[in-house]
Amino acid sequence: MNTTWLEVHQKFIGASRSFREAVALYYQGQVDTPPRCCAHTACLHAMLAGQTFLESGLRQILIASGEELPSGPGSVGVLLQRAACATDKRPPILEADTLAWALETGHLRDLLQDGAPGVVWQNVDDLVAAARILSDRLVPGYLQFLKIS
Repeated sequence: MNTTWLEVHQKFIGASRSFREAVALYYQGQVDTPPRCCAHTACLHAMLAGQTFLESGLRQILIASGEELPSGPGSVGVLLQRAACATDKRPPILEADTLAWALETGHLRDLLQDGAPGVVWQNVDDLVAAARILSDRLVPGYLQFLKIS
């Protein structure tokens, strides 16, 4: 495994760890006596970190495969969708159901940038479910991608 793939592996581990931390922080905020908003805010920060690690790892794979990176509005969704498709140079990086969960967490940044924290809190259960599933699937999925490549 050359350094590039090891670096990408570390990104997927970081994503998995951050998503797992987001889930733990969310449930901690459900029962803690101190202000729950602190745990929930930390949960969202961990979820954003997980999404950033994931997107960074996917970008590195696309670059290594000689693909052009998407840019502009909606580029995160395009990046995630491309990662779930095989090309003549690589197999799919994400499975279709993993893509659905990654798109769910990918919307978080858009919601926060649009200044819609109320919308985030309305959808937090879905985000936490997505984070839990991604924390379990990202590293094994990446290792499977390497095995097939």
